[in-house]
Amino acid sequence: MSWLRVTLNISGDEIENCENLLLEQGAISVSLENNDSEAVLEPELGKTPFWKSVKLTALFEGSSSRSNLNTMLNDCFYSNTFNFELIDDKNWLDEHKKNSQAIAFNNRLCICPSWITPPKDVPAILKIDPGLAFGTGEHSTTSLCLERLSEIPLGSKYIVDFGCGSGILALAALKLDAKKALGIDIDPQALAASKKNAQINNLDQALELALPDDSKTTDWLGKADIVIAAVGRPEIVKGSWIKNGAVVIDVGINRIEVNINGENKNKLVGDVDFTEAEKNASAITPVPGGVGPMTIACLLRNTTIAFKNSQKN
Repeated sequence: MSWLRVTLNISGDEIENCENLLLEQGAISVSLENNDSEAVLEPELGKTPFWKSVKLTALFEGSSSRSNLNTMLNDCFYSNTFNFELIDDKNWLDEHKKNSQAIAFNNRLCICPSWITPPKDVPAILKIDPGLAFGTGEHSTTSLCLERLSEIPLGSKYIVDFGCGSGILALAALKLDAKKALGIDIDPQALAASKKNAQINNLDQALELALPDDSKTTDWLGKADIVIAAVGRPEIVKGSWIKNGAVVIDVGINRIEVNINGENKNKLVGDVDFTEAEKNASAITPVPGGVGPMTIACLLRNTTIAFKNSQKN
């Protein structure tokens, strides 16, 4: 099956009208990209700012009438340039496999897809394939956590991964000799993915799984030595749940509205109640200013590496 890709350059004011027209014409998807160097920073609550200049890409079935689309675009957006491109369908899993590789951390841990032969000189091999749940080790935040886990002794430690996704962090900790791990998520599909990955890696006896309202959640948090929170719910992890001396890594970032001196203002908070958790934790990442800047730094590093690699080809 082939697909017809339509791209056009429009102004931010034209986005809604153009998107609606393309969807009415049968577009399967519509995506937007920044067309210049203008940055859109954190918007206010209820606001959806757009760039001034936008590259819009719409995808249609290959059999769609190019003539009808051309007429519609000329009538509605005569001042804009647009292009049509017929693209062949691909097996995107196979495409992903071509670019996949094992990811090693400090020669102690390796995250490896099932179709790649793992290195022989790395003692802890964790097999993780892409799936519905987030977490293959490629994202900068996940990579940072894995790197740090591989640097510290985890023997006898209890780990809680709150927002476990694929279970990658909890399973990696177990591969690195953590005593026990609990994966918590609000999405039952994520828990199913974590269970499957635990079975693949023969860790299903060491990994427990729970929804946030499960009674074992608070019990586990009360004895966890390391808590990683990345579920996307403001302050869902209460400070009173945190064990004295625990290390807390708060990956979440949420915008809430608070009343300050009678005026409603926006505030960024993490998934952990920082004020209360700080009283118990031996170390905790703040939000904002904790994991975020480190992730941005890693993304910039990866972009630079990708650019340098592209120049070699």
